[in-house]
Amino acid sequence: MSDSKDHPVILLISASSLTAKSFNRLLGEQFQIVHAESSEQAWQILQDESAITVVVCELELSINKMALLERIRRAEDKTLASLPVLLLVGEKDDEDRRDQAFSVGATDFIHMPFSSIELKARVRLHSKLYGLHHKESAFELSSENSPVDILNSLMQEKYFCNRLDQELSFSARHKSFVSVCLIKVDNVETLEEKFGKKILRAILRAVAKIIEHMIRREDTYAYFGEETFALLYPVTNGLGANIATKRLVEKIQSTHLNHEGQSIGVTLSIGLYSTLPSEDLTAERVLSVIEQRLEKAEKLGGAQIVSSKSELEQNKVSIEQALNMINFNRSESLVKQIPYLMDNIMPLLEFIHDNDEIEFNRILDKFDDEPE
Repeated sequence: MSDSKDHPVILLISASSLTAKSFNRLLGEQFQIVHAESSEQAWQILQDESAITVVVCELELSINKMALLERIRRAEDKTLASLPVLLLVGEKDDEDRRDQAFSVGATDFIHMPFSSIELKARVRLHSKLYGLHHKESAFELSSENSPVDILNSLMQEKYFCNRLDQELSFSARHKSFVSVCLIKVDNVETLEEKFGKKILRAILRAVAKIIEHMIRREDTYAYFGEETFALLYPVTNGLGANIATKRLVEKIQSTHLNHEGQSIGVTLSIGLYSTLPSEDLTAERVLSVIEQRLEKAEKLGGAQIVSSKSELEQNKVSIEQALNMINFNRSESLVKQIPYLMDNIMPLLEFIHDNDEIEFNRILDKFDDEPE
């Protein structure tokens, strides 16, 4: 391992010495390359080396009998579990194996034989995301009067929109889902009136810290100003995004911030959009949809998550009613109720997710919006 502290560390997992030489030649000036020839060796390195920021692995080695990719995603160490994992995919790797890798948690694909431009672009992108997360953590820990603040809305919004456009383009090409949400702190006027602007700012920083702790490294979050955050979940369908946002809401609502002996409770309103995008879907269109959904969540009184399924809840039926309608061949009217019915069985789906993630990701996702 190089002693240089300036270069991010890549773990390359490949049985090919030629591939390792290519990586060193193309990326050696900007990255430290650690090479493992097997998934077993790679797992040991991941246990011992905390400086790794990007994992690049041959598809076969990621899902072989050692199930390296799944081990990474199931690791108790959050830093390890959230590492970006880029898979080297060859012509012999069929779509089923690629889908399997994505369902387990692959971050991105690099097609073999790779071009130097594609390799550098992919690795730099995910390394840059890691660096941005690292810097944002430092901003969060800075003093209240720091001139550099995580809540710098202009810089963050521009960056987020660029990332969203990149992810929509990638997801359209690779036919993968993407989810986006806007999150707004409720009752801002009351909080400011009771505690003042400085404490409100501190509350927003606390929310930012909780968001950062709850998301994966490959996810992107930003502050848009006006007490509103944005979250991008790459390669995540509507069901997964609903689970993630619900857990975030529950975490923030159960966290009480203390100020001069008083406990401050915080709730959130969320507008959520999940889709399998088309080539012409833009960040502007996505943000327009979730802005409308966020506004609806606020009008409902706050502490709500509004997605495409939410419009059906005014005519909702119970699971028992739905089963009776199916038994009596009256299921036609249930089609539009599918998202709400799935929400009712969310505890069961969460149980499946926690205990068998591969099977969970094979469940047809009825929460997602249609391609735009």
